[in-house]
Amino acid sequence: MTYRFDDDNSTLLNLITGHKLARRIKHATTVPEKALLAADLSHGLIEYPTLMQTAAIVGVCRQYVYAASAIADDNEKRRALLAGTLSLQDLLRKKIGNGNLASHLAQATDEELVEAARTVGVKAVWERMVEPLLK
Repeated sequence: MTYRFDDDNSTLLNLITGHKLARRIKHATTVPEKALLAADLSHGLIEYPTLMQTAAIVGVCRQYVYAASAIADDNEKRRALLAGTLSLQDLLRKKIGNGNLASHLAQATDEELVEAARTVGVKAVWERMVEPLLK
């Protein structure tokens, strides 16, 4: 285990390195746990540089990590997410706000699009997104 002080030298941070990371990944079994671990990675508690890389390491889509990052420093919301009273989808909707869904979909990876279709439902994607284009 490695330690370092945060930016203002007031708090000693517990950094995870090497084989400890594999253990953390193994024990993160739910999507919220994985998203929070990836958010921790991208926030520097575990030293990996980018959100996309950390999402890939943990095995969760980057949009979920993006949503989890919004609450990474809020212990109450973290507990709510892990307890299931707050969802990653709700967080993502709040984080995206009134953004253009089309631009978000255009930037999504194939895996993220499949996850989105799973979440929304294939029937809804077909009826609300594809069928109108065929008319």
